[in-house]
Amino acid sequence: MEGGTGVTKVIDKIRIISNNGVCVSVGEVDLKIAIDDFGREKYKRGRGLNEAEWCKLVRLAVGFLAKNYSFNLLSISAKSEAELKRRIEKKIDNWLAKNKIDMDKNIIDDIVCTNLDFLRKKKFVDDGVYVESMLRKYKNKSKKEIFFKLLSKGVDKNVINEYMVDVDDREKEAIRTCIVKKMRGKNELGRDEKRKLLASLYRKGFSIELAKTEIDELTNNG
Repeated sequence: MEGGTGVTKVIDKIRIISNNGVCVSVGEVDLKIAIDDFGREKYKRGRGLNEAEWCKLVRLAVGFLAKNYSFNLLSISAKSEAELKRRIEKKIDNWLAKNKIDMDKNIIDDIVCTNLDFLRKKKFVDDGVYVESMLRKYKNKSKKEIFFKLLSKGVDKNVINEYMVDVDDREKEAIRTCIVKKMRGKNELGRDEKRKLLASLYRKGFSIELAKTEIDELTNNG
């Protein structure tokens, strides 16, 4: 997208789509923008747009898309900053491809970063809070499994380690929960059952030493 002086596009239709959004139609492309931006730019039906004005309208639409999509994602579940960034970038790429619009990668990066800065400032996205929510959600999982799950979501390992300092007690409780479920009310486990249970806990990422200690403590024949 490059700037220019001659009129290349014309606004065909304008309609309010929500309390904070307006849809500006240019040819077959519907560009949804914030109502504040609409008022500031004074768009109206029949107005001609040169290349620079068209580029600005597209940027406003992409920014509005990024913010709305972020809130939609976050209303469903908490997201890490990296995961949110990846999903937003994909959404923007799909919208641009659908409407056959080219946009410089640097401009897209700037829009995404501005959106994330806003979300971070307003505390809508916080990797520390995200780690805490994942620790609650996966309280019966091993520390190792949770660690790699968080890494896969793009959370920095230093942030993960900072919030996992007190996870040992949780891991011990998670192991005990697994053992109790396996025992199903029994007071004892046979040697083969204990071996299989220890192997199962190890495969789930639990410390083998801690798992063995808890198995011996909860059974009467260890």
